[in-house]
Amino acid sequence: MPEPPPAAPPGEAVETAGGLRDAVLGIVSEAVGIVRAHFPAEGERWRVELKPGPDDPLTAADLAADRFLRERLGSLFPEAAMLTEESEDHLSRLDRSWVWVVDPVDGTRSLVEGRKGVAVSVALVHDGLPLLGVLGNPVTGESFVAVHGSGAQEVGVGTIGVRPLKALPERPLIVVSASESRRGVWKPMEEVAELRIVGSTAYKTAEVARGEADAYVTPGPRSEWDIAAAQLIAVEAGAAVTDLEGRQIRYNKRRPEVRGLVVAPSAVHAELRALVLERLGGALKESWWGSAC
Repeated sequence: MPEPPPAAPPGEAVETAGGLRDAVLGIVSEAVGIVRAHFPAEGERWRVELKPGPDDPLTAADLAADRFLRERLGSLFPEAAMLTEESEDHLSRLDRSWVWVVDPVDGTRSLVEGRKGVAVSVALVHDGLPLLGVLGNPVTGESFVAVHGSGAQEVGVGTIGVRPLKALPERPLIVVSASESRRGVWKPMEEVAELRIVGSTAYKTAEVARGEADAYVTPGPRSEWDIAAAQLIAVEAGAAVTDLEGRQIRYNKRRPEVRGLVVAPSAVHAELRALVLERLGGALKESWWGSAC
């Protein structure tokens, strides 16, 4: 069984985060526009650099959105430190209660390949817990938002929720990463689950949150900026979110990484996680490092 959720954050902190909700939605919407402004013209291709690490592309859109988000979020709530994928990590953040956890473009590989699994991801974390999360998809135009204790919403649609499962389906629909699928990580699951490739850790998590899939699982490592906003949205929609070992995820750690991820409706999370561990077995350790979204 997953660990029990951590103690509830203080009401004053939740109120502070909630008071920033609309402003952060607006900032993420502007960041989405910045990413879209970098889309190549018809017939042209993205100009891509490769960062150190496996299958880790970088574009001018990532950098432009990162600069914009750091400036605007820092001005909006300067009490918070900043942790973003594309900027230097200052460990002075460890001394702060508040931190912005930001991925300017989660799913850059999907973006340059023309797939829809992409998200601008912004979370406001207090003492290790995300209290505000916003996702914006520059490809589809979808946006998602959650404040701790207030449910999750898709902007322009309304409240969202996970599939109302009481037991694990005979063949659960699990969204997985393209790179893991190419490497054959999910071969052992093909007999017992329907697997759908979707880009972006954050967007896959949102797909579970709004009931488009039963679960998202990755045995590979993920960074805090991939997960923080999407975790809050999924939890507020009725999901349980843990690492692969069933542990609760805390943010603003010295090494901002998570070893695997399991996202599923709370009622079936433990059963789904057990099925994955049974089927993938020894292949898991090989996947913990070198996996991309």
